[in-house]
Amino acid sequence: RFETFQLDVTSPTLSVMAQESSGARRSRTDAVWIHSGSPHCCVYSGHSDSVICLHGTRGKLISGSVDSTIRVWSTSQPTCEAVLEGHTDWVRCIDCRGSTIVSGSDDCTIKIWDLDSGKLMKSIEAKSMNCLQLFGDVVFYGSEEGSIFILDVETGQQLAALTGHSQSINCMQIWDEGEVLVTGSGDCTVRFWSLANHQCLYIYQHHSFSVNCLCIADSTLFTGSGDCTLRAIKISNNQTDGEGISFSGHTSPVFCLHVKNELLFSGAGDCSVRVWNKMTGECVLHLPGSPGTSDIMRATGHMDWVNAIWPDGEV
Repeated sequence: RFETFQLDVTSPTLSVMAQESSGARRSRTDAVWIHSGSPHCCVYSGHSDSVICLHGTRGKLISGSVDSTIRVWSTSQPTCEAVLEGHTDWVRCIDCRGSTIVSGSDDCTIKIWDLDSGKLMKSIEAKSMNCLQLFGDVVFYGSEEGSIFILDVETGQQLAALTGHSQSINCMQIWDEGEVLVTGSGDCTVRFWSLANHQCLYIYQHHSFSVNCLCIADSTLFTGSGDCTLRAIKISNNQTDGEGISFSGHTSPVFCLHVKNELLFSGAGDCSVRVWNKMTGECVLHLPGSPGTSDIMRATGHMDWVNAIWPDGEV
C-alpha cells in the first residue's frame, strides 16, 4: 500500500526494511517502488520468515532473514538471483564491498561470500552481534556485550577489541578515510575510536535512550534514538560541536536513518517513514504505515527508486 507523493528525481529516495513485531510466522515479501510519474510496485517473494537486514549494491538487493538464508535480488525485475545458505540461525547484519558479502548471524559466525558466484568463501567464529562493516581486508563487528571486535578477513584472527561501551553495539560506521570508527550503543552514547591505536577519542551523549542508528555525512553526525528523536551535530577534530539540530515527530523509537543530498530519511517503531530537511529539522514528508504494520528497522537511499520490505507481506 503506497500513498502517492511528489519527489524530485534529483533528490534521494528511500529503502525501508521492517521487522515483524508479533510472533506470527507469515510469508515474506520485498517490494520496490520506482519513481517515474506515478509510482508502481514490484513484489519480491521468497523468504519464509522475517527479513532483518538489507543492503543495496551494484543493481542488486541483498537481504538476510530469520529463516537463516541470504537472498540476492535483481532491482530491475522481481527475481531472486541466488540463495546463500550456510547460517543456522537468524541473519542479523550484512555488508558488501565490491564482490564480497559479509554476514553476521545468531549462530555466532561471520561468513564471507562471493557475490558473483554465491559461493561461501569462509566462516569465522564470532560473538552474538547486531552490526558489522567490511573495510578492506578487515571486518568490524559490534557485540551484544558492548565490545567492538576487529577481524582479519583472510585468516579469521582477531586483531583487536575495543572496549568502553556498557551495552550492546547497535550501529557503526568507518569514517575519515578509514582512520576513525564511530559506534552507537544501547548505553545512550556514540564513541569515536582511533583505528591507529584503538583508543576512544571522544564520547558523545545527547540522547536520553539507546542510540539505534547513525550516519556521518558532510562532517555532520546524524543519530536516531530510542528517545524517539534524531539529532544532527557538526563534527570538528573528531568532536561534536554544540547541541546541533533535533528532529522531533516520531512517536516511537527511531530504528533507522539515511542521508542523501539535503534530505534525512528516518523509520521508527510508529510504523512511519519521515523525510526531513537536514539543515533545518523540518519534516517535509510523512509516510504513515497502516495500523498493525511492523516496526521499520532499516533505511537506505537511492537516487531513483524506493525499496520497502514489510515482513507481514502488506505494502
